[in-house]
Amino acid sequence: MSYRFRDVYDHVVRLTEEAMLFQDRVTGILEVNLSTVSYRLNQVMKVLTVVSTIFMPLTLLTGMWGMNVKLPWLPGGEPAQFWWVTGVMIALTAAMLAYFRARDWI
Repeated sequence: MSYRFRDVYDHVVRLTEEAMLFQDRVTGILEVNLSTVSYRLNQVMKVLTVVSTIFMPLTLLTGMWGMNVKLPWLPGGEPAQFWWVTGVMIALTAAMLAYFRARDWI
């Protein structure tokens, strides 16, 4: 009878070791999955940060020129103010994009 119990004990020990091995494999796979998801989230957050950083000064400019106050310092009078503001906004956006690309942020 002890021979059979020893055989059952050996089977249980082998199954326990295999279960621990599978647990380690599943834990490794889960860590790789979480790392991949975290990397993708970081990439999305980087893009959203760049977009919001570009639109913040544009919002400030449109807020300033959207008020009912004349801004006399731009040449060409009132009709040209729109084009001046649009040009400043395009130049600011291009400069920020060039800076971000030079730093390899996008």
